Amino acid sequence: MTTLIASMTTSVDGFGQAGAAAGDKAVIVVGGPNVVQQLLRAELVDELRVDVMHVVLGGGLRLLENVDPELVQLGKTDVQEVGARTSLRFRVIRNSTQP
Repeated sequence: MTTLIASMTTSVDGFGQAGAAAGDKAVIVVGGPNVVQQLLRAELVDELRVDVMHVVLGGGLRLLENVDPELVQLGKTDVQEVGARTSLRFRVIRNSTQP
């Protein structure tokens, strides 16, 4: 498995290059809402893993803001609770408008 650790400012072009370099291996990207939104819009995500901690920080960013729900939906595949963390795993379901 190939792992790519990315900051929230990394461009989608870099992820495409990582995927090409990985060949048939998986690429794991760690990032925040900006990265998730860019990759979903570019159709570069097959699976989404989200870890939730029960800590209230008083604010935050919407994970799926600016992602068209008509084109991308999520199907829950797994939920795990480990201590204070809940890990959610989703498959990405694309409703492509392409013929």
